[in-house]
Amino acid sequence: MKRKRGKRSESMGKHKESFQEKYMKFMYKNYQKDSKKETSTLDTTPDDFKNDKNINSTPKSNLKQEFKAAKQRAKLSKVRPQKRKKKRKHVFLKITCLVILLAIIGGTIFFVPYLTTAINSYNSGFDTSRIDIEKVPYIYDKDGNLISVMYGYYDNQEEGFVPTYSSVYTDINSLPKHVGDAFTAIEDETFYENMGISFNRLLYAIFNYMLKGDSSFGGSTITQQLVKVATGDSSHSASRKAREIGSALYLTDNWSKHKILASYMNLVYYGNGAYGIYEASMTYFDCEPKDLNIAQAAVLASIPNSPDFLNPYGENTQERLFRRQKLVLAKMKELNLINEDQYNEAIAFEIQFKNGSSKIAKNDPALKPYLDVAVDDAIKTIQESYNCSYEDAKDILFRGKVRIYTNLDVDYQKKVYEIAKSNYTDVEGFELGGVITNKEGGVIAMIPSRQDSHLNHAYRIRRQTGSAIKPLSVYGPAYDMGILQPSTTVYDVPVSIKTATGTWNVHNASNTFRGAISTNDAIAYSLNTVAVTTLEKVGIAQSYEYLKSWGITSIDNVNDMYYPCLALGGLYNGISPFEMTQAYNAISNNGNFKKASTIAYVMVEDKKIEVNKNEHQVISPEAAGKLKESLNAVSRYGTGRTAVVDGHTTYLKTGTTNDVKDIWTCGFTDEITFCLWGGFDNPKHIPLWNVNAVWKQSMDYYYQR
Repeated sequence: MKRKRGKRSESMGKHKESFQEKYMKFMYKNYQKDSKKETSTLDTTPDDFKNDKNINSTPKSNLKQEFKAAKQRAKLSKVRPQKRKKKRKHVFLKITCLVILLAIIGGTIFFVPYLTTAINSYNSGFDTSRIDIEKVPYIYDKDGNLISVMYGYYDNQEEGFVPTYSSVYTDINSLPKHVGDAFTAIEDETFYENMGISFNRLLYAIFNYMLKGDSSFGGSTITQQLVKVATGDSSHSASRKAREIGSALYLTDNWSKHKILASYMNLVYYGNGAYGIYEASMTYFDCEPKDLNIAQAAVLASIPNSPDFLNPYGENTQERLFRRQKLVLAKMKELNLINEDQYNEAIAFEIQFKNGSSKIAKNDPALKPYLDVAVDDAIKTIQESYNCSYEDAKDILFRGKVRIYTNLDVDYQKKVYEIAKSNYTDVEGFELGGVITNKEGGVIAMIPSRQDSHLNHAYRIRRQTGSAIKPLSVYGPAYDMGILQPSTTVYDVPVSIKTATGTWNVHNASNTFRGAISTNDAIAYSLNTVAVTTLEKVGIAQSYEYLKSWGITSIDNVNDMYYPCLALGGLYNGISPFEMTQAYNAISNNGNFKKASTIAYVMVEDKKIEVNKNEHQVISPEAAGKLKESLNAVSRYGTGRTAVVDGHTTYLKTGTTNDVKDIWTCGFTDEITFCLWGGFDNPKHIPLWNVNAVWKQSMDYYYQR
């Protein structure tokens, strides 16, 4: 039998692949795939093998060589990108270092001017007059009770010099410890350790400024906030912040922490017109600061951060305030300023807001106008004593530890203001202005306005006086010159006076004539005819000199040198209620003039400055006695009979101008003098023209208290 060798030999001739050959073949195929991706980085490419169609056709020795080459190429393909990554990292680090270096150099160059500003601010110090509670002016009433503390002023184009007040200085030694702790906990927890600035906050502010352009800064310590109160500068600028930092460092070096905190709590703004912790405590809780509990103290410490945003009286703002109050309490607990029980008790306490702002002197419209005049009088008193300018006297006021002792009767002042407000309620826009003095010329009260106007009608207005001028310009001089006696017979008859423009026919308000009467009757009935004929005898020039001696400064030596002006009060500039009161008080003092003032005396450090009363005799005591007799007749049966003070002899004179645009009641008792004007800011006819009722009610209350 023949064997089939052909097939066997065919099968035996077939080569069986070893494991090594299979592995080399697998690596070669992977190499072909990878080589397509790495053509840009390898020195050789798969093109070297483009003629190799079958791995089986390659000799074993060549396969080994190609295997080694493939491994080498694979190694190169992995190693080279890693080296490039390392190179990239090195470049990035170099660029980062360069940027940081440039930032440091640029930052140094940028902040050098501000550093210089801070250093200069520290070296030069700053004006602490507005925040030094020991030096700002204190204002007292006639009994020596502290009314208010004045900590600054501003100049208003319409109102001029306007003082600003903080009601009463609160000594923090009189306060519970938790009150001060509440403020330091939330506003400046390192207050007792820091140098007046917080470096952490400062660096954060600089970071915001450089990276975000945020110029609001924020993060101020209590000392920095006090500096801001002192300078009044709240602008958002780097230069302002630099000055503030320098000043804060200066303040820390020169003031005790106790004094800084006391000034801060007494002067910072708490919203709703409340400056200082006394006003805040009275306004929101109707109690004094010494009576604040922990929960209430935390509320007050919360408000200065943003008084409008945290307004206790707003529904939404009140919720925000309570959230911040809880933050204050938590901070106090964290700093071990209160214990767990105190914290829980404060959290549980129900805050009830009240409104006691009306009890604060500076907020009382009856008192503030008086305080404004008192400050002005104090400056003028200092000016006269030191023989300096008004501006220099202001500087002394704010730097000289000044104490202003006034003649103010607080209770009486509030009452006359109330009386003025309660009258003429049906006459829209009607105003009153008046001044009340004691015998020595001390202003004990005034009616500045019944509309709560910024215009003080007692001092700042000048109006025609009508017949109220007659005792000063006509009858006082006539008695002093011996021309008339109270009982002298005079004649109320038609009178004609020749003037440069023609003939002036004199009429009485009643358009009637009484014939022969006494001087007392002529004054009591306010007869114009007798006043003009008497002025002819006195002389216009003499009348003018008497008016100046009475303290009237607004008389015009050209436009007022006529009979209608001096005899009937039709003055060119008019006269203020203050100067009318001052003149009538001289009649009360037997013809002896004493300059009226709200000030009793002023203390500058230990120096007592008395008010210069410019005392002098205007008319003789005998003439003044006769004039008082005539003015008493006015109250007994004349135009002033409805204004008689109950139980007291009353001397007065009324005055009314043409078309009843201005009305006056001027007079006195044996103790006080009061001249009152009524009218409109823009003169017009007054429908209810008798102000005697207001005059009488005010005078009666003085004796009824």
